[in-house]
Amino acid sequence: MLTAVTCIVDSGDGPLTTRWLKDGQILMEEELDATVMYAQEGRVSTLTIKELAYKHNGNYTCVTTNDVATGSYSAILTVKVPPRWVLEPSDIIAVSGRPAKISCQADGVPHPHIRWKKATGHPPEQFKTIVSSSHVHILVNGSLNFPSIEPSDEGYYLCEANNGVGLGLSTVVKLTVHSK
Repeated sequence: MLTAVTCIVDSGDGPLTTRWLKDGQILMEEELDATVMYAQEGRVSTLTIKELAYKHNGNYTCVTTNDVATGSYSAILTVKVPPRWVLEPSDIIAVSGRPAKISCQADGVPHPHIRWKKATGHPPEQFKTIVSSSHVHILVNGSLNFPSIEPSDEGYYLCEANNGVGLGLSTVVKLTVHSK
């Protein structure tokens, strides 16, 4: 998706020099796959990004200078990005009475919401949402934590990551519990 941001200088005498910053650093066009065009003797500067991506998130500043003064304007660009796995859940084997953790970490913009569900029935056909309790905790990073695993915890678990952008992610994993 092509995106353009325009900076217009409405007062001040020339000659004018305009430069763009991203997150307080001089913008490197080649690193961002972006181009900057100038018009009307430096009074109009347009920053164009050809293919908008996660790396383009940031605070963009147009800085214009002449012999007398410097003026600037900043705006935040937020690129919404669908979830992607940072640490995808995988099958685990745990020992009864010991702690266990199933990792599930996703990233995206906005940050994805992680939801865990446990399969019910044989064969597992439906999943019931897990709510944090003294027996099982959903950690801030999205992982499912069991302080002391029990044989009844064995089964299939579904981790879902969703942020309302594109398709969400989901993975089913098997938790196997062995006795001590």
